[in-house]
This record gives sequence, C-alpha cells and structure tokens, in this order.
Amino acid sequence: QFFLKRSVELYFDKRIKVSEFLHKFSEEVSKSISGVTTELVNDLYKTVGIIVGVMIAGLVDPPKMPIIVHWTSLLYFIYIIFILVLLLPSRYLSFRGNVLEFEHNKVELCDVLLEEEIETIEGGTFKRNRLIFLITFTLINMGYSIVGMIAFLIWKAS
Repeated sequence: QFFLKRSVELYFDKRIKVSEFLHKFSEEVSKSISGVTTELVNDLYKTVGIIVGVMIAGLVDPPKMPIIVHWTSLLYFIYIIFILVLLLPSRYLSFRGNVLEFEHNKVELCDVLLEEEIETIEGGTFKRNRLIFLITFTLINMGYSIVGMIAFLIWKAS
C-alpha cells in the first residue's frame, strides 16, 4: 500500500509538473511575442518621427533636402540591418532555448507518464503557442525587411 500510495503521489506530482512546464512555456512565448511586437511598434513611431524630421528639415532648408534624405535613409537602413542581424535572431534563439528546455523537461517526465498522457495534458497549447510565435516572428521579419528595402532604395535613389 505504501508503494502504491507513493506511486500515485509521484504520478500526480509529475502531471502537475507537466502543467507547470506548459504554463511557463506559454508565458515565455507570450513575453517573446509581446517584446518583439512592442519593439516593432516603437520602431514604427521612430520611423514616423524620422519622416516628419526630414520633412521639417526640407521645409527649413530646401536645397539641402537631397543630402538630408540620403544620409537619413542610409542611417535608417543600417539601423534596420542591425535589427535583422542582431536583435531578431537573439529573440529567436531565446525562443528556441525555451522550446528545448520544455522538450527536455518533458522527456524527464516520461519515466512516470506516458507520452500520450503528456500530450493530453498539453492539449494543443504547446503547438499553438509555438505556431503563433513563428508566424508573428516571420511577419515581423518581413516587415523589417520591407522597411529596410525601402530605406535602401531611397538611399540609392538620392
């Protein structure tokens, strides 16, 4: 009876741990999506500020407008490259680390729980959160790439 009771306690303890890991993963994915989305919105505000600044500079000194556009678009292009090469990959690697940690924790629980039980507890939450992050991340990468291409084309044209 002692061993049976202990096994039941261990079983339910492991089920709770799967739920905790899943909850933690969901929170981390939500934080990642929120962080990347917040950065995108902030960068859009910066973009509008730059455009307004260039327009005002053009109104103040119209002959220097081509030079202002040239250097502003070049610097903005470099800024977007920085985001695409350093910031976004670091966000993805952080997300990937969370996925690997979750998978590792899940494997450790397989000594007590069957894979089917773990998947039942997970439901579609893990896959859904992962898909949402990947879609959001892809769209944000595409958005930055488009803005970067526009900045590059303006720089080349000026």
